[in-house]
Amino acid sequence: MEINTPQTNIPTATNTTPPPTTNSTTPGMSPIVPVGAKIIAVLFYIVSIFLIAGGIMLFALSSTGAQFLGNFGVTAGVVPGILDVLWGILSFFAGRGLWTGQKWGKLLAVTISALYIIFGVITIFTLGSTSYISLIINIVIILYLLLNKNIHTALASTKPLGKAILLPILAIIVYAGMEFANLMPKQTAIYQVNQMANQLEQNQNPTVVAPATPQLATPPAAIATSATNGISNGIYTNTNYGFQISVPDGTTYFEDTQSTPKYSLMFDNPQNQSILGFTISPATGDLPSMINEEYSTTPPQQETTTTIAGKQAIHASITADGGTFDAYFLIYNGNFYEIGQGRAITSTQLGTFVQTLKFTK
Repeated sequence: MEINTPQTNIPTATNTTPPPTTNSTTPGMSPIVPVGAKIIAVLFYIVSIFLIAGGIMLFALSSTGAQFLGNFGVTAGVVPGILDVLWGILSFFAGRGLWTGQKWGKLLAVTISALYIIFGVITIFTLGSTSYISLIINIVIILYLLLNKNIHTALASTKPLGKAILLPILAIIVYAGMEFANLMPKQTAIYQVNQMANQLEQNQNPTVVAPATPQLATPPAAIATSATNGISNGIYTNTNYGFQISVPDGTTYFEDTQSTPKYSLMFDNPQNQSILGFTISPATGDLPSMINEEYSTTPPQQETTTTIAGKQAIHASITADGGTFDAYFLIYNGNFYEIGQGRAITSTQLGTFVQTLKFTK
């Protein structure tokens, strides 16, 4: 007799729990932070040390000298010193947050690097230079923190941002203050240097004319002019050297009184074209020797003797400054006069113009 015993299917236990991944985290456990993020954290630690130490030193030195420097010492050192210390503390927090695998640490680090990049680009356009190495490093940091999947996985189970959003906002405020305190004095200094350079160039080269074009750049009505010189009713009077000369209506002039012992004077017509130039220097010999001394490398051509204002003069053709022009030379009252043709008039017009010259002393 066959006895059929009932068969029961007993399920066997299977392990359905997936193996833990390298970057996953378990609630209550610290996240596994990628090596790249820890390297970035170390960089932030190093930067914070230098910022805090430098800020304290700047604050101490400026505070000590404030009694001598006044408000300048406060704005140039005390305030930037405090801001440097605050920025160093924020950089330390960024490093700490990345090292411990916190979302707010990543956000703060990205914010700080983004600020470096933004103001680095601004500095390029305002000052013409910046720290390109720092710019590249911060671009790499942002790309790594935002695009690396391991970072996202490691920080996925950490606490939400919450109040930590205040740290990036504080970073923006502090860094904006730092850059404003540093950038404005630099811009002011550069502007002042450029102004001084432009003024010096004008004083040294007031009569420079480009050889390739007859059109002059628009000059001011008078540069370094003496109070005793001026144009009135179509007559220019120079009491320093004692002469007068007629000029067309609307003529302006400018002088170079800095290149002693020489003195230069240039007249411009209303179209800003040079019509006459005077060069006066102490006479050290007779008229022919003075002319040869002035143009030792390119002797004048077609010299003719004439008379101007009752004084013996020489009319000659001169080759200089890339072109050929007429000039009159004479000696009066111990000074050697060279009266040169401007680029906008003919030799005949120049002769008519020069014949109005009168000496007053």
